Amino acid sequence: MEAGYDSPRLTAHSTRHTSATLNLLNGATLQETQQLLRHVNLQTTEIYAHNLNAIKNKSSQRVDNAIFNS
Repeated sequence: MEAGYDSPRLTAHSTRHTSATLNLLNGATLQETQQLLRHVNLQTTEIYAHNLNAIKNKSSQRVDNAIFNS
């Protein structure tokens, strides 16, 4: 049965990425996320932790606000 989602941006990889990111944002450890994604090497999972730093960094949002909301 199809879920009705039709977007070229919605891929197996993007849903894995979202799952990993949400898992970490909601308190999971890197090791738990590694197991979820079945990564052999923890360094592969650490990529998602680096993405969290970018999400938590509000610099891009402040620049956007300064340019577009002035």
